[in-house]
Amino acid sequence: MDVLKQWTLCIIVAAAAGTFACAVSPRGSVEKTVRTVAGIFVIVSVCAPLSRLADAEFAEYAYAASYDANGSDTALKEQMLESCKKAAEESLASVAKKHGVTLVSIGVDASVDENDCIIIQNIQVEVQTEDPASLGSFPDDAEEILGVPIRIIIS
Repeated sequence: MDVLKQWTLCIIVAAAAGTFACAVSPRGSVEKTVRTVAGIFVIVSVCAPLSRLADAEFAEYAYAASYDANGSDTALKEQMLESCKKAAEESLASVAKKHGVTLVSIGVDASVDENDCIIIQNIQVEVQTEDPASLGSFPDDAEEILGVPIRIIIS
């Protein structure tokens, strides 16, 4: 979005500079030359982003050109599951910190259905604590935040 703002500002400045140059130039044969130069200046400003494309890395575009519906769908679902697992880990980390519990490992059993909805079947959390009584309401808070049953293993 920032690039679009810069590009728009560049076009506005070029148009304003061209208009100012045309306004202060003397009338006659010089006027046509100033208008031509101002027009070229505006056209170059509009086309400036195209010169950046020539220098760009085309790895992203090569991926789009080699689109495979089945492979891309599978990769997208894997990314969705990985994002879901990371979100669960971050949520559990904040609850664990609140209760003074150390997370050893987190296992998220999830899948993506035919409607591309993520279904979490089970979350298994291995925790480490010096005093098991200090767990307190950790399981309840974790289940409340995540909205799924959690199995706690104390190591």
